[in-house]
Amino acid sequence: AKLAVLSLVFRPRPHTELSADLSLGCEHAFHRLPDEFTGRLVLGGLCEEAELVRRGCSGETRGREHYGEEFGKITPIRKVPALRDGDFCLAESVAILQYLAEKFKTPDFWYPADLQQRARVNEYLSWQHTGLRWQGTKIFWLRVFIPKILGVDVPQDKLDGALEDLNGSLKLMEEKFIQDKPFIAGDQISLADLVAIVEIMQPVGSGLDVFEGRPKLSAWRDRVQAAIGKELFDDAHQIILGARESVKLMDHSKLQLFKPKILKLFL
Repeated sequence: AKLAVLSLVFRPRPHTELSADLSLGCEHAFHRLPDEFTGRLVLGGLCEEAELVRRGCSGETRGREHYGEEFGKITPIRKVPALRDGDFCLAESVAILQYLAEKFKTPDFWYPADLQQRARVNEYLSWQHTGLRWQGTKIFWLRVFIPKILGVDVPQDKLDGALEDLNGSLKLMEEKFIQDKPFIAGDQISLADLVAIVEIMQPVGSGLDVFEGRPKLSAWRDRVQAAIGKELFDDAHQIILGARESVKLMDHSKLQLFKPKILKLFL
């Protein structure tokens, strides 16, 4: 796993007086990729004048900094991402996204002030971590990490069961969350769409085209891409879409240390 510190310097628009320096810890481990992707999409989408600077960690500390003393001061949860804004520290990606949207007074559509529209955003954000996110992550591990890095053959029944669960969530995505609307909250893109797209791209990164045979989901994906811009969309998903090749270059020994826990979790 790689660990980087993202220093985000927000330059407010001329009509605002808001200025702050933020640091956001983000792990580039494949199993945590949605958090990083969402952060990058939000930075590009929410803040037109956001400057993103990546500070890579040394080889000796890479992948372990969230267990270090300094990261522990930000959050004892020791998971990424984590945000520090002056003396204020915050964990959990959804909470961080909401905090950034509120603090920087982003355009209303990202996190709407309208009670019912915001409720739609919160509804998806409250469901996703045990629904689409977990199932997308599981598919990715079963198809990529476990066989290619841990060297373990995944039983077909486990793959079939994970795919059945994923298909159930994708059906909910179309029938419950998207329905006949352009986006989850209505006519405009929101935080819910940003979180959703990075979760759906996980199984795509494993070689599973979840958009095939799902015209409604595919059309929604195209609208999200158009709303945030193709360049940012492609940049944010570059790592996950190249994951099957990237694993060949990874140090497999580090993940082997966690093999019993990983197999217990996914198999």
